[in-house]
Amino acid sequence: VFLISLPMAAILLVEGDQVMRLLFKWGHPADAEKDVFYGGVALMGYSAALLFASLVGMTIRAFYAIHDSMTPLVSGLLGIAVNYGFNAAFHHYTHLGIAGTALAYTITSFFNMMFLLLVFGRRTGIRFFADNRRVFALSTLAVLPAGAVMWPRMLRPAVDSKLSQIVCVAVPALACLVVFYLLSRAMHIREMEMIRDMVASRMGRFVKRGGGGASRRGGA
Repeated sequence: VFLISLPMAAILLVEGDQVMRLLFKWGHPADAEKDVFYGGVALMGYSAALLFASLVGMTIRAFYAIHDSMTPLVSGLLGIAVNYGFNAAFHHYTHLGIAGTALAYTITSFFNMMFLLLVFGRRTGIRFFADNRRVFALSTLAVLPAGAVMWPRMLRPAVDSKLSQIVCVAVPALACLVVFYLLSRAMHIREMEMIRDMVASRMGRFVKRGGGGASRRGGA
């Protein structure tokens, strides 16, 4: 989960405005670029939350597996309080605007993740952070140059072409994923091999299903 979410968070962090322009800017309204900018800033704020929320979802299922539904409920209620508190603080004491809402949600996701993982470790004896510190360290080292690949913004989208915007989002994102994968393999992160095998297995089933459908149509 961490290895999949980390490069995706980097893509949203670096390409936030490009993604918002691709998805939501249509036509040429006067304030469109300003909306793209602020939407991109908010998406940057939410990018880290993708990583934390993914681990929260995984850990909640782990609690259900040990027949404990109360701890996720308590974590959710505490998260609501934390989210409200940070939103109020950012609104009254900063000029972050919509970015403050995104940042508050990210902080809340981090709080929920830490609470759930620490409680789960105490209940089960599983040392989540200690057992995975090598993966955390190496994948963080791998994502830095992977994210840097997207930073120069060598591709500039044409504002009136959705195809151009798709290319300018997809090509740097694909480059980021490829660099992250190659560096993870070079650093011998074993979990990356699991992801590779999972993707290859799913693609193999998809190809077989497509080939089987074609054979049946040919036989008919």
